[in-house]
Amino acid sequence: MKFDLTAGSKDVTIKAIVFKLEGMVNKGNIKHIYIQDKNSVVLTNQRPYNSDFKARLVFDGNYVIKAGEIKPLYLVMDIAGSTNELIKMSITSVDASSNVDGLPVVSNVIHTTSYSSTTVDFDSDTNTAVAKPVNTLYVGDTDKEIMKFSLNNKSRDRNVILKSIRLRSVQTLE
Repeated sequence: MKFDLTAGSKDVTIKAIVFKLEGMVNKGNIKHIYIQDKNSVVLTNQRPYNSDFKARLVFDGNYVIKAGEIKPLYLVMDIAGSTNELIKMSITSVDASSNVDGLPVVSNVIHTTSYSSTTVDFDSDTNTAVAKPVNTLYVGDTDKEIMKFSLNNKSRDRNVILKSIRLRSVQTLE
């Protein structure tokens, strides 16, 4: 579910958002939910729904929306075993540094179906005679090989589109 957060004349800090699950759905089929930004960066904790069909998603740190800015965000649901259910979500409260108008915000109805996706194998090339990755990267380095890998579609009748690969540093950059 995509939703936009907008700040008025002052910066707004968002601490948490409460979502309520509505519709004809077994809440046990939704393992957890979380919020991510347009770049698929996870911004909140991952939570299941409680006995009141609510989940309070807390932002990692405080999420700031600058004055006059619109931030598109996405509610992501990990759904398993849900077929022919009608899911509707609502934002019931927002813990923010200023008042939030227009609550509750209610989504359109999502109709679930049964679908199985294909798998893609990720194979790294560990042959050191072929792959000689750089051990140290410096800010500003270009054309450095850090890893070789291949992606193999396991399906004969479905195509796979790779939209992006994100690499993250696990050490301090020099």
